[in-house]
Amino acid sequence: MGRPLRIALGLLLWGVQGLLSGVWAAAAAKAVDPTPACDWRSGPLFEVVTFGLYLYQTGPLDSVWEQSFPTLLADKDHNYRCLQEVFERGPRIIPGLDGQYRQWLAESKRTAPPLPNTGTSVAPVLVFLEPVKGREYLIGKIAEPSWSTVDAAVMAESIWPRRSDVVRRVLVQRLANPPKPGDDVFRAVSALVGFSKPEDSDFVRGRIDWIEPNMAARLRLSLLSKNGETAPVATALASKVGAEYAAAADALLQWGHIDVVCARLKIESDPKRANDIAGRYTSFRRGDYFEALPDDVILAIQRAPQAWECLPPSITPSAFNAPRDTTKDRAARWSRPRLGGDTK
Repeated sequence: MGRPLRIALGLLLWGVQGLLSGVWAAAAAKAVDPTPACDWRSGPLFEVVTFGLYLYQTGPLDSVWEQSFPTLLADKDHNYRCLQEVFERGPRIIPGLDGQYRQWLAESKRTAPPLPNTGTSVAPVLVFLEPVKGREYLIGKIAEPSWSTVDAAVMAESIWPRRSDVVRRVLVQRLANPPKPGDDVFRAVSALVGFSKPEDSDFVRGRIDWIEPNMAARLRLSLLSKNGETAPVATALASKVGAEYAAAADALLQWGHIDVVCARLKIESDPKRANDIAGRYTSFRRGDYFEALPDDVILAIQRAPQAWECLPPSITPSAFNAPRDTTKDRAARWSRPRLGGDTK
């Protein structure tokens, strides 16, 4: 065989081998599932997602399931990808869940909506596992038009307390028109209070009017407090109605106006109201709600005196508000993972 022919044959065989290698590689890549099998029948994913978020859980997350989130950390990357699958495709990808859900509703005789079509219920868990990446992921998804207003609200609640103008614009757009009869827009309006800017105040007040009166009153106080209009909120602290002064205390505390609450306690004369308000103060001061508060609010709270230091000598602190060792308080050892910054 001549040398030119051998070279040509060698090039031909090299090309065929390269082509086959490419085919084999493509087939192998196709055979690899980007999300390894998720165990929905046992283990942490079953406990937190299947059992916790959907079975026996028909409302917003409660502390029972939030306390179970750390069990997902042992295999964080895998579990995060499984949760993304639920978020993207909905809970019906979990084998048998739809039937189990219907059976549970029948046995419990509860009135509850059917299993949701969207997977936004897992949004808080995504953010727990990946505080920055999870929020970036949700911010990238929240503007998609296929979500319901409630879906958008759930994502917004999960992104908070990172302040995102993307979320703000989406909530404003979602709440541009009055709700239809039966629509529940409370969660979206509540989220908008948090993400709004001062120039949105009139728009937000108009949407608060859509909410049932008791919850609307709380949101109005929160909006006033957020915008620094603390005088009417401080006046509400002197109300004789427990629900009113408790709502006013929460509104001031959640936006860092803890000094206004302390000043009210110093002149308080009613022991019950004093200890009720001080109880809210103590809960915030010891760090119970720090996950849901912006960093500047946390800093203001950490610098404030303890509740018993605000009460006048004529008021005996309740056991909850009495002096204690604060070195073990959450506020004394608080450290938050990074929330990320807006890039969009």
